[in-house]
Amino acid sequence: MTDDASEALVYDTHSYLAQREGWRARTRLAFFASPHARAVFDLVRHSVTDFVYGMSGRSWETAPHADYYVGLQTAYLRTQGLVLDLARDCEVIDGATLLRRQIEVIARLRELDEIEDLSELLKRTPNVNALKSPVRALYGSYSEIAHSSVDYVFDLLASGEAGFEQWVSVYPKFTPNSHVLFQNAAVVHLEFLLWVRDLGDRTGIAIERHYVDGSFAELVEALNAWATDPEAATSSRRS
Repeated sequence: MTDDASEALVYDTHSYLAQREGWRARTRLAFFASPHARAVFDLVRHSVTDFVYGMSGRSWETAPHADYYVGLQTAYLRTQGLVLDLARDCEVIDGATLLRRQIEVIARLRELDEIEDLSELLKRTPNVNALKSPVRALYGSYSEIAHSSVDYVFDLLASGEAGFEQWVSVYPKFTPNSHVLFQNAAVVHLEFLLWVRDLGDRTGIAIERHYVDGSFAELVEALNAWATDPEAATSSRRS
């Protein structure tokens, strides 16, 4: 490759990355134009952070299958932050793919609660029927997204700029799908909180349930306020 070609390639890469960050900045403004989105985003993020610091340094020696429990929880918490960021930045396909995995992680935590012999679960796909809320109904459609098994999945990439709407965008664009992904991520987090609230009874690890219940109630209230706000619905239709 000649020096001129190398310089052009570097320029094109920098140009693309700069454009991408510019579009992400626009999506964030549009995403948080809804005060409901900001309220729910902050509640989920704070809940994840509280659990990270609340469980940090705790001993799991009283819990069976401790290593598996700790690994699953840590994976869930780390990934949930990524899902929030991807929804905010309108990277819907990537966020949906990770959210599908989150559903599986919580399902496996539920399964782990019920078994004594770990070999019953290892090398088997988690059974989403183990979940306690209707969140399991999301799993099928999110699997279609993760596997690209239907062509309409790529509608989630959004369209090109004005005059080029028939093109698929290589940059993130805000659409109501970003809010839908985010709302689903919040509902999945409610399922996780349902699992957490009884953690002490199963493992002997002290859990301050009133904090968990408080986070759950606040998040449900914020989601209900968003769902029943006619202005929010009108705004989404205009997007």
